[in-house]
Amino acid sequence: MKTALMILPAWSIQNLPLGLATVAARFRDCGYPVEVFDLNIHCWRQCSRRYGNMWKSGHRFYWDDQSRSSLWEGRGTSKELDSEIMELLDRAVVPVLNESFELFAFSLFEGNIQSTFYTVQCIRKNFPDARIMFGGPSTADIFLKYGDKGSFGQWLTEKDCAIPGEAEKVLADLLLWWKDGTGDPPDGVVTYHNASIRYSPPESSNTWENLEIDYSGFDLAHYSQKVIPVEITRGCTRKCAYCSEKNLHAGYRVKSIDCLMSMFRTCIEKRKCRWLSFVGSNINGDFTFFTNMLTRILSSGISMGWGGSIILDKRLDTQTIRAMARSGCTYVNTGLESASPEVLGKMNKPIDIECAQRILRDLHAARIDTAVNLIAGFPGETETDHQLTLDFIRKNGRFIKRVHVSPCSIFNDTALSLYPQRFGIEFKPGGSPDDWATDDGENTLLIRQRRVKEIIRLSVENGIQWLAPFEKNLSMRRNF
Repeated sequence: MKTALMILPAWSIQNLPLGLATVAARFRDCGYPVEVFDLNIHCWRQCSRRYGNMWKSGHRFYWDDQSRSSLWEGRGTSKELDSEIMELLDRAVVPVLNESFELFAFSLFEGNIQSTFYTVQCIRKNFPDARIMFGGPSTADIFLKYGDKGSFGQWLTEKDCAIPGEAEKVLADLLLWWKDGTGDPPDGVVTYHNASIRYSPPESSNTWENLEIDYSGFDLAHYSQKVIPVEITRGCTRKCAYCSEKNLHAGYRVKSIDCLMSMFRTCIEKRKCRWLSFVGSNINGDFTFFTNMLTRILSSGISMGWGGSIILDKRLDTQTIRAMARSGCTYVNTGLESASPEVLGKMNKPIDIECAQRILRDLHAARIDTAVNLIAGFPGETETDHQLTLDFIRKNGRFIKRVHVSPCSIFNDTALSLYPQRFGIEFKPGGSPDDWATDDGENTLLIRQRRVKEIIRLSVENGIQWLAPFEKNLSMRRNF
């Protein structure tokens, strides 16, 4: 079954899409030919060439890693795309239409639901007998949680399917089921039959841990950072109240070190890239695995640079941080979120502030750049708590390279969204998930935005680079 694997805009332009590379590797591992089409980066490059400087200075559907026009948003069946975007997609999909594929697979997430739906209709018009498959972060939202049941028939026909979770094991079972042509669909696959959705949760699998990715089909020169993402861990060891990571994966797992060493060599020798981005919410969550990986890198003689996300764990001692630097680590990202012990307790985030300061000093001494994530206005945060975070920046600013700061947002499937009464949260009727307040009136959107600005202003004064990672915060740049 010849497969076209696609991702539509708007998505990040920094790195090649790791999810697509992983699924492509699994297709090949199962013996099926697959061709990857990163139509997101294709469209980005087309727009950049077409509009030149006008594109980056504020085109109406400009997108990058921090900003995405609302023209891309929508649930697929309820909103018409902008005509200029449709024209862009029509041109981008031509190389796909020029080949004969039996299966068209799409990666779905919040920013490309609308463009994916539009492209699917184009595919169906040209290849009415082909199968369509969906996967990616927003698949569960569309087909299992928040989707409009009346629209399922517009997304799926009875020969199509969706995988609303990890695809590695499920994909192999699905391909065998399609080949056999009998019986019920495998667990973990959404199908549409007799105008209703069918789905059973899958069993856990260790397929990912040993799946080697070779990143073929991607031109690294097309991406802004020129690094290769390598997934080191999946899931998270923590259960922070503001985060839904724990619900995305079946527990916390680590990649086989033998597999990782082989992938490192592939990146360096075949893809000619010595700069790797280690992917995982906390790559040091299994500390034994983490130190063993460092030991293997050091003993192998591999020369590379890498960075990734770590947790502020007391086991991360001076010796381990020095080993990180010797193995090629040049930067890390870590979620402090607040310097108030009271707020950290409410977040269910076990961080000791004194330990955090020691780790930041050791990272700086080892010449490892550190980015610190902060959340302003978590429910229950007082002005005193906020001042503790500002004091932390004043005291430790020289050890911090950059700060990522945002007002507290409430995302689906987090403790904040599931148990708002526990946190004293009140939502405005018909308002956005960001426009909430605490029942005592001490925490509002305006208060949170003001605290973000104060953190940014202090960061600038202390020579710290800053990034407000969501579009609604970017307008703050005009105030500094």
